[in-house]
Amino acid sequence: MQSRLSKFFMVAPALLAIIVDYFGWGLVYPLATEMINDPQSSLVPGTVSLQMREFYLSLSFLLYPLCMFFGSSSLGDLSDIYGRKKILFLCTLGIAASFICMGIGLFVSNIWLFLLGRAISGFMAGTVPIAQATVIDISAPDDKPFNLALLSLTFSIGLVLGPLIGSLLSDKALVSWFSCTTPFFFSALLAFLAALWIKIKFNHVERTNPTKTFSFLRPLTLFKEALQNSQIRTLVLILFLFQFGASLYIQTILIFLNSTLHYTSMGLGLFWVVMGLGFITGLGLLKKITRAVLSPTRIIFYSLLSQALCLFISSFLVSEIPLWILGFLFAVINPSSYAFLMALFSDVASQESQGWVMGIWSAVVSVAFVSGGICNNLIPELGIDPVIFIGGVLIALSGFVLRKALKR
Repeated sequence: MQSRLSKFFMVAPALLAIIVDYFGWGLVYPLATEMINDPQSSLVPGTVSLQMREFYLSLSFLLYPLCMFFGSSSLGDLSDIYGRKKILFLCTLGIAASFICMGIGLFVSNIWLFLLGRAISGFMAGTVPIAQATVIDISAPDDKPFNLALLSLTFSIGLVLGPLIGSLLSDKALVSWFSCTTPFFFSALLAFLAALWIKIKFNHVERTNPTKTFSFLRPLTLFKEALQNSQIRTLVLILFLFQFGASLYIQTILIFLNSTLHYTSMGLGLFWVVMGLGFITGLGLLKKITRAVLSPTRIIFYSLLSQALCLFISSFLVSEIPLWILGFLFAVINPSSYAFLMALFSDVASQESQGWVMGIWSAVVSVAFVSGGICNNLIPELGIDPVIFIGGVLIALSGFVLRKALKR
């Protein structure tokens, strides 16, 4: 019997693809927040109104998850039909192209070209459900939460490296020819190398289902199929409320740090790095949590309430250090609910339909983050603190829905 480690190395190329994907995701949020909000930035002319800047920023936030909604569900199904390797290779090449597009958009100061690259990146973010399905393929039932947590570790690595390397590669004080475009072209190169590794070394045994039908309307029918299953219907509601609340916090706290505390992309990137380190810390604790007496449902419930509490406290604070501590704590707690909830999703589908159910997972997360991006337009009317507070309410609500519907 293969060890956990040897099984995980089987999908190492797929994990690198996820790191690259989340590398770009973590890279864009801090940089976009400063480049679009800063009147001195060349990406958006200084004559553009504050309201229009907020529109561009919200668009940059929601384009990725909106296009991910259409891309991940379709690509997840295609991986079930044609195999993980072919579709994963296509996704990674698409991500490389999206970074090039964003880099050129910055170079020529064209916001719409930058946003186009953001959209392509979201559509090609099928790496996540495909890799999730691949890990599930090689996981025994008892190994599944732990292996999915290790998968989450790759998300964290990308989230930490993205803003950190992005800050370094855009710092002209380090190298004279560095600029805001350098991180994007570097990301494109990294994505291309990941695609090459997948093409050459990804030897995962495929479990294809050629009889499965595919339709480009799949993203729209996916929720209909999910809602016909009572178990998945409940899990979809829980996941949506959880991720909607988390998206409000993640996106709004960066705007607060930039607009109120005047953080540059370097400061925003470091805050993002701290949250990524918190997530990694939470993953390190997850193995001990799996040995706890509490059931998975109770673990998810208490972790959701704890995250909600972090947001409630954050909404009443303007002090810098407490906000950093709460951001770190939020990230430490998050993996417990994320990994166990993902395992619950996986358990309601057959082995042959893991791409489908993980496509549902990604589609729900996408819709939640789209909703969060749209709600950023409420900040001028409501203010930043109420939006963060609403995020906490949504996460707490997801916990109570879980407790009522899945109580064991």
